[in-house]
Parts: sequence; C-alpha cells; structure tokens
Amino acid sequence: MVLSKWFQLLDRLIQSSSEAKSANSIQLIQAVECLVTVIQAAHATNARGETTGRLVN
Repeated sequence: MVLSKWFQLLDRLIQSSSEAKSANSIQLIQAVECLVTVIQAAHATNARGETTGRLVN
C-alpha cells in the first residue's frame, strides 16, 4: 500500500512539465532517498522477527 503511493508520487514527478523538471528532480531524489530509508527500516524490522507490519524504533 505504502509503496504504491510512493510509485504514484514518483510517476507524477517524472511526468511533470519540462520547465519544472529541475525543481522536481530535487523532490524526486528526496522521495527516492526516503523510500530507500523506509525499505531499509522494513528489512531491519523483518530481520528482528517482527511480524506485525509496524516499524519499531
């Protein structure tokens, strides 16, 4: 669910008009970095044996 929303956001950023691409490329990079962080946190949670689907601090 969360990943599909991220991919929708990334798709909108990629399809933006050419004059806004430079500003949106920064947002795209930030969105990808955040997505990678979320995936890494999810993998760390799974490695600890958590099965609830929640990220644990």
